Amino acid sequence: MRRVSLILAALSISLAVGGCSLTGSSTANSGGYTGTAGDVASTLNALSSDAASSDDTAICSNVLSSRLVGVLDKLGVKGGCDTIISNQLKTLADTTLTIKSIKVSGKTAHASVQTVDNGKKTISTVLLVDDSAGWRIDSLGS
Repeated sequence: MRRVSLILAALSISLAVGGCSLTGSSTANSGGYTGTAGDVASTLNALSSDAASSDDTAICSNVLSSRLVGVLDKLGVKGGCDTIISNQLKTLADTTLTIKSIKVSGKTAHASVQTVDNGKKTISTVLLVDDSAGWRIDSLGS
């Protein structure tokens, strides 16, 4: 049962963070965030760009934290993170992600994001960590 829960949690993370496009005035490109918060917004922008081009490899290597990639790789799915993200990207329609706020505390950041799927808006919190490769998505909260 624990393995099923872990698989569902990992898939919900990849679903929530994959296949999004950033819109509105809160993207890194629109100048809404600077400094460390701007770096966090850039990671979310990279997610948007990589998801739009269905680049699962870039999402796994440049957007997700090494810890999260490790969790996905250990699920027993052939191809690990790349395959899981690729499969999730195939299931998503035109999903929009808008950064509502970013709060940075040391080596962690919480980004409040709004997604729209089938006309329904949902607010979620994305946890990012500043690891050796820069700011990376580590988990998704509610």
